[in-house]
Amino acid sequence: MKAKTTLVYLIGVGLNRAGLYLSGVAQLGLIGLSLIGLTLSPAAQADHDVFEQVFNKHQFVMLLIDPATGQIVQANPAASRFYGYSVSSLEQMKIQQINALSPEAVAEEGALASKENRNYFIFRHKAASGEVYTVEVSSVPMNYDGKTLLFSIIRDITALRETEDAFWHYQNNLEKMVEEQIAQLKSSEYSWRVLLSTIILLLVFGAAGLIVMLQKSKIMRRALTHEKQRLDEVIWSTNVGTWEKHIPTGRVIINERWAEMLGYTLQEVTPLNHTSRQEFIHPDDLEISDERLREHYRGKTDSYSCEMRLRHKQGNWVWVQDHGKVVERDAQGKPLRMVGTHQDISEQKKASEQLKHLAHFDLLTDLPNRTLFYDRFHQAILVARRNNSLLAMLFVDLDGFKSVNDNYGHSSGDKVLQVIAQRLKDALRQSDIVGRMGGDEFSVLLQNLHKKEDALQLAAKMIEQIKQPIPLDNNQSATLSGSIGIAFYPEHAIEAEDLVQLADDAMYFAKKSGKGRYSVSGTSVCHQSWHPGQ
Repeated sequence: MKAKTTLVYLIGVGLNRAGLYLSGVAQLGLIGLSLIGLTLSPAAQADHDVFEQVFNKHQFVMLLIDPATGQIVQANPAASRFYGYSVSSLEQMKIQQINALSPEAVAEEGALASKENRNYFIFRHKAASGEVYTVEVSSVPMNYDGKTLLFSIIRDITALRETEDAFWHYQNNLEKMVEEQIAQLKSSEYSWRVLLSTIILLLVFGAAGLIVMLQKSKIMRRALTHEKQRLDEVIWSTNVGTWEKHIPTGRVIINERWAEMLGYTLQEVTPLNHTSRQEFIHPDDLEISDERLREHYRGKTDSYSCEMRLRHKQGNWVWVQDHGKVVERDAQGKPLRMVGTHQDISEQKKASEQLKHLAHFDLLTDLPNRTLFYDRFHQAILVARRNNSLLAMLFVDLDGFKSVNDNYGHSSGDKVLQVIAQRLKDALRQSDIVGRMGGDEFSVLLQNLHKKEDALQLAAKMIEQIKQPIPLDNNQSATLSGSIGIAFYPEHAIEAEDLVQLADDAMYFAKKSGKGRYSVSGTSVCHQSWHPGQ
């Protein structure tokens, strides 16, 4: 009986050690997977390309799955080879068509994984050939092309499971054999030397099986270590800063990229906590960042995301895309640990601002274009209506501009438009607005006028400014004049579009009467200059 107990104890210890070793390997793989899920984001095209390269060329089976429907959105070539379907066929399927387990069995495995605090699941997947494999599935959510998908790595553990099952079956048979031998000794006083030899032989076979399992685990561990290194290289190549926050204490762990993004070394900004991290954030962005963090802590959002400005060591502000997710909660659901990334989006922000500027400002003169001018005109009318104040709309057209293009070329014509635009701005007050309506036509909005004569004075001043010679290349110069039409709010109209049309009509009347004149809507008089009493 003592020999039996010793035998079972030795084999049990060996299997327990093997189980702990394999669990560590699985956890290492999960950590690597989590890094991909948290760092690969489509915020930038370069990141998308790096992810696609790793995804399509990797030997591990990888799937992108819609968590709501189970639709396989994207599969890599390794998945095609493993399941025996083409990539296009896989991307027409749902994961339920591959999973051989029933929905009830899938739910039971999910509950078991949660109870055992596992971050991976054991499923049975069916290939195109009909063969069923035991697989370990590690999944994390990720934002890909604006959608939240499950990024899954599938590992075939059929052989490992068969080895484990065979080993435990072998142990059970071993115990049964030992019991039979002991019973036989008791009944027939069988030689203890034979029993001892049998036990030693069985132990040798058991130890050999354990060594084989450990060797397989060692190979798998090396492969996972290599995979983690590749994932770290992906993080490095995408220039992403990572952070991990222990929520109860507020302690924040960052990588070197996080610090370098702000011009610091890692030693200069550590130790870092929630309060000191907030000191880096622009005051206008801090409140929204904290509010989104609280919403994620309370479970109202699947993840945390915020665009914010962080103070650089040199004093300037760096725009970053901050992403994060709570990865550990206590039994009551309170958040314990959160991980996330920082990505520098300053260039994207700059490009976005430039596009906004181009959408609202004339490319040649940098004056507000027609769209922005009308927008500001509408706002000015609202203010004037509230304050019962006077506005003047001036429509300016250049006389003789076509001859400049014909005689000196379009580059000289562009220079003339730029000079005239600057002269108009110099002639106006700071509260007035000048825009380019197109071609050689300009619009001017005069606000906060005390009397109509103020608009006439400014119109005469602009005509004088336009008449001044404009130096061109090769010691040449161009001289032209301007015709201006004027309409007043609320005397002539109360809508911006109507006032522009009336001023345009008055400008044409002034142009027909002679060059370099201005005219007020509704009158038949044109002026070249303004004098009191006109």
